[in-house]
Amino acid sequence: MPEARAEAVPAFAIGHLSLTVGDVAACHRFYADLGLRTFNAGETMAILELRGGTHLLLFQRGAPGNDAESPFDGARGNSVDLMIAGRTREELEAVRSRLVEHGHAPDPIADRTFFGHHVFKAKDPDGNEVTVSTSHASNLPV
Repeated sequence: MPEARAEAVPAFAIGHLSLTVGDVAACHRFYADLGLRTFNAGETMAILELRGGTHLLLFQRGAPGNDAESPFDGARGNSVDLMIAGRTREELEAVRSRLVEHGHAPDPIADRTFFGHHVFKAKDPDGNEVTVSTSHASNLPV
């Protein structure tokens, strides 16, 4: 396989992250409050868009039709790791503050950095763990 040039846009991106939740509407509000953009929202499924075009798919647990075979079916985790575009603690604090303003209760930002990231954790309304950190993306096109 040929080696990719460092300055070239990577050939792949994450297309979808999936969570199966007990309350699609409540979880949709949480992720929208966090800053993800609504792409589509219904009673049994919501799709939110992240930077770079990745989509977070929220499936209603036990809803008819959500168990049908599709290319996106499979093991669904109970955690999401999101990275903001900003690199500073202040930029991360603005994201955390937005959650608090909307009535959510995220953990405080950790006192130390982890692998160069400032980080906080939160739980969505279904109890899924959400880790939010500052960026470590390179300055190359992605």
